[in-house]
Amino acid sequence: MEFLLTFYSVFTAMLQIFTIALCGFLFYKWKLLDKSAITGLSNLSINLFLPAMIFSHLIKKFSFTDPLDWWLYPFLGMIVCLIGFIVAKVFLQFDKSIVEKNKLASIVSFQNCGYLPLILVMSIFPEKQTALLFTYIFLFIQGYNLIFWSFGIQFLNSDKKTKFEFKKILNPPFLALIFAGLILGLNLKTYIPTIFLQSTELVGGCTLPVALIVLGSILAACEGGKAYKLNAVLLIKTVILKLVVVPTIVLILVVFLKLPKYMSILLLIEAAMPAAINLSVVSFKQSETCGYITQAVFLTHVCGIITVPLAIAIMSFFIPL
Repeated sequence: MEFLLTFYSVFTAMLQIFTIALCGFLFYKWKLLDKSAITGLSNLSINLFLPAMIFSHLIKKFSFTDPLDWWLYPFLGMIVCLIGFIVAKVFLQFDKSIVEKNKLASIVSFQNCGYLPLILVMSIFPEKQTALLFTYIFLFIQGYNLIFWSFGIQFLNSDKKTKFEFKKILNPPFLALIFAGLILGLNLKTYIPTIFLQSTELVGGCTLPVALIVLGSILAACEGGKAYKLNAVLLIKTVILKLVVVPTIVLILVVFLKLPKYMSILLLIEAAMPAAINLSVVSFKQSETCGYITQAVFLTHVCGIITVPLAIAIMSFFIPL
């Protein structure tokens, strides 16, 4: 019964998430959003809404002494990517038929680590646990971004001349986290005007719904519904590796290592997430609108409606929510 209740709770949350994303998908299809509008909304989300959300949350909720293990979470962001990379590389040693080796490894390695986990956590956990897990996710994202925008992009574009851009790592969400950390570390919180904190919290509240609309519109712009044009067997293998094999391995490691409860929950949620929407953004900018990357991102998000609740329900057998 507990399994079914957890599955239903998470499944309902996933449906709510994808109902909002569907708005973006349909708006693009109905030509109410175009590529320039998607770019503008995406820029607002990354450069304004999310940094405001991170800053206001950390100023209100974070302490360097509670939890004491906060510094581990950027490294966990790297480790989850590494697990996915190892899974893909081991699989490719046995399946020599796959041509898109680097792209498959990128899909399996990088997940939608920010917006979807934030919304999912907010939907299924009480406020106190949500605040703690939000902090963990914001820290987790920093390690993930370091790997994605350095090694990940270079690996994905190994057949192209891709210049490493350090500014991608020093992005506004990262700078917001550092700025909040400095204020808290120097005990300057009381000097921040109340109107500024209220404003950043209000702006940060736009993050999640706008991000989901952007997600849906990008999937529509990437021709997500035309997966039948590609190798169906390759896409099925990709979905299984990403949404079944990686979460299973992470669950085994979490149980075997007996990690702390909320660290375990975060790792399992992150491991269960569909492929990173940023992979679609990269392909989108390169005009690869119907390529393997975008189709795999689309299918992992669709299949995630079932696989994410299933993964979390199975996790609840070992780690009570």
